[in-house]
Amino acid sequence: LDMRIEARNLQRLISHFRDDPKVNFPEPFLYTHDVLVEKFIEGEPIRNFLQSDEKTRLHLSNLGMHTVFKMVFINNFVHADLHPGNILVTDSKDGSKELVILDAGMAVELQPS
Repeated sequence: LDMRIEARNLQRLISHFRDDPKVNFPEPFLYTHDVLVEKFIEGEPIRNFLQSDEKTRLHLSNLGMHTVFKMVFINNFVHADLHPGNILVTDSKDGSKELVILDAGMAVELQPS
């Protein structure tokens, strides 16, 4: 397991979503083959929102679909381990919800078929 790969994937995802304040990735600070130190982002697991009000669930689902579609259709670079344990929800300054996507060790660059 080479932690430098995850750091590079995080850097790339951060650059792809730099203008999208509702989608965040932890910034890698220090990395070697064996160690990755990244910014700690406080958040709540997305599964905690399964029973939220409809407005919140709709907002999070739209944000999630926007995120995945941007990875696939705009950036051609996809986080390949998106599951509820790798997605946190935070509150933005305007009170709406934001996504934090963790564990970018597996990512794939899409090629035209």
